[in-house]
Amino acid sequence: MDVMKQSFTLTERIEEATPIISKSVPPFSSLLKRVSDDYGKFNLENPDDFDNNAQESLLHQLDMIEWYVDKGQTVQALSLAREWLPSLLCYHFQLDPLDDKARGEMELLLAGGKKKDGTESIYLKEWDRLLTVKTNQLKNLWGGKYTLAKLRNDVLHAGFRKNPKSSEDIIQKTKDILRELKSVSKNWKLDTKLSGNP
Repeated sequence: MDVMKQSFTLTERIEEATPIISKSVPPFSSLLKRVSDDYGKFNLENPDDFDNNAQESLLHQLDMIEWYVDKGQTVQALSLAREWLPSLLCYHFQLDPLDDKARGEMELLLAGGKKKDGTESIYLKEWDRLLTVKTNQLKNLWGGKYTLAKLRNDVLHAGFRKNPKSSEDIIQKTKDILRELKSVSKNWKLDTKLSGNP
């Protein structure tokens, strides 16, 4: 959220600073444009206004995940990717993704929709009515083929668990996860809805 908020004013701040930097440290003036181009694309004035900006926020987060992957920042990419899935479901169910209870319910759906004591998520019936291709793709990312939640834990716990993935495997899986997240975005028509197309 902070990246999107700060990026919103970044271009303006850089434009204000350019004349001073050009005079005092000329070599850095060429870097300013690169910084503006790299980070400015994530700008969103109110990323936590989910009533109005949920789709755009999700798309910017996906861009950030891709940026992290491209820069070899695997920890950040996996951390944000792991949070992106519950946020997508919060968007679908019209819930605030910053609400811990809502996120917990969405994570429960991703893990099968039932607690250990047998109680079900209150959203399970609606989840079951979604297209199978949509739900299978998310379940596959969360705990199936890609095991995003466990993969992220392998990275965050620095391999201190039984049978952790190798760093090479984690990097490759992160790239695969990004590809799959982009496919999820298309299947859920995030960019289409944002542009106003049917």
